[in-house]
Amino acid sequence: MAAAERRDTIWTVFWIFATMLGGIAFIVLHSYEWRGLIVHEHVKLFKNDWGVPLFGATFFGITGLHMLHVTSGVIYLGVVAFNVLIRGPYNLIIIVRITGYNTQACYGTGY
Repeated sequence: MAAAERRDTIWTVFWIFATMLGGIAFIVLHSYEWRGLIVHEHVKLFKNDWGVPLFGATFFGITGLHMLHVTSGVIYLGVVAFNVLIRGPYNLIIIVRITGYNTQACYGTGY
């Protein structure tokens, strides 16, 4: 936010890409975890070797929704980064500043 408020395109895009990289790392690492559970631990949706039949459904359901959330966030950040590169950081669709109980929003006006 600080880079966007300074209207510094390079650093704004840098921090957006850094956040995207963190999201992508999460998705990749969690995919390896899923692979390990499915291939090596033989965890299925309603069956596993541990005798807890709903573990797979619960684990894959909850973490799958979280991975979907992170994936959509990475895609959204990519759209925002593209917008910043084309139009500049002062034209972000929404800039929200939260301080205490006060919330201010700037809708691409360059305030």
